[in-house]
Amino acid sequence: MNREVLLGIDIGEHYIGLALNDPATTLVFPLSVLKRESDEETLEKLSQIIEDHKVSKIIIGLPTHHAEGVLKFARELSQKTVLPIDYVDESLTTQKARDLMLLTKKKKERRKMRDDSLAAAFILEEYLGYAETQSGLL
Repeated sequence: MNREVLLGIDIGEHYIGLALNDPATTLVFPLSVLKRESDEETLEKLSQIIEDHKVSKIIIGLPTHHAEGVLKFARELSQKTVLPIDYVDESLTTQKARDLMLLTKKKKERRKMRDDSLAAAFILEEYLGYAETQSGLL
């Protein structure tokens, strides 16, 4: 199976969660969380991650509550890269990530972790599931 490397992004007001897929399988995994500094600095970090992981497409979770801010950041990102950007409804991905962390981590471990990269993994998983049902191929 020859798939592209996709970068799932959960854009929050203070943090950005990142996730990647394994192009040889259907697996998706959380990558990291970026603390949002200035947009320029955050975009530079994202550009480096895209280059390091040879990303070929970006998938951004689109929320219902602060979509304008996400779309603004996505426009800025599209000016920094030639990669295609797709959007996925991110409804409930953060809550799903929090619920999973509650089930799998001890209280002390949960306080030190952020759920943003796990939410990004759910966004990417949603996209991959939808793409496969629509075309069977990516």
